[in-house]
Amino acid sequence: MPDPSAGCRMFCLPYAGAGASIYRGWPSALRTTAEVWPVHLPGRERRLSERPIDTVQELATQTAKGIAGYLDRPFVLFGHSMGALISFELARALRRLGLRQPEALLVSGYGGPHLPDTRPPIHGLQDADFKQAVGALDGTPKDVFANAELMDLLLPLLRADFKLVETYTCRAEPPLDIPICVYAGEDDRDTPPDALEAWATCTSAPTSRTMFDGGHFYLRDHASALLDQVHRDVQMLTADRRDQRQSARR
Repeated sequence: MPDPSAGCRMFCLPYAGAGASIYRGWPSALRTTAEVWPVHLPGRERRLSERPIDTVQELATQTAKGIAGYLDRPFVLFGHSMGALISFELARALRRLGLRQPEALLVSGYGGPHLPDTRPPIHGLQDADFKQAVGALDGTPKDVFANAELMDLLLPLLRADFKLVETYTCRAEPPLDIPICVYAGEDDRDTPPDALEAWATCTSAPTSRTMFDGGHFYLRDHASALLDQVHRDVQMLTADRRDQRQSARR
């Protein structure tokens, strides 16, 4: 349920193959910063019976319509890896629909969305090869891979998520006009400095970059450091945007 005392909301988007539960510790950790709302996407967890959506634009548009009734106060978007891409397209979908824009976009573990994906696609591989390729990414718990029945249940979701990312094309639209905070692990080979800096072309507002110990899943292994930084950034950015609005009304 919405918290009427919260000054800011944070909608959090998951990485490929994951669901809203990856953010289960965030509401308590950020309770003085924002009301954290992990987004439940189709095809996973409580929405497991629904068809996974395998195009970013369709998923972003559906999500925008889904959260439209909860934009009555300032909010930010956070996403890691696939979630960063969805968050970016979600902000653009909200703009196309004439809905309120976020105070800021917080993107993690993903380079500029307009950059070409240089990794070979895996979503069309045979099951055995696909499972091996996904397992090498270390994003899915090993006990899940050990459960053949569970893996068979998750395969359609995993394929849809990887297809979503691997077939994505960034359509030409004007830059956003909100700040973008970029986070990544120092040892993440998929997010070199130039790929992270490319986010600056996605907005006319300032961007920042913060690096953390760890690889692609640093947010799982070094959650406290990330949450501390998110707290500082959200506090600062929402205050800055509030001051800008007050100045504009004078």
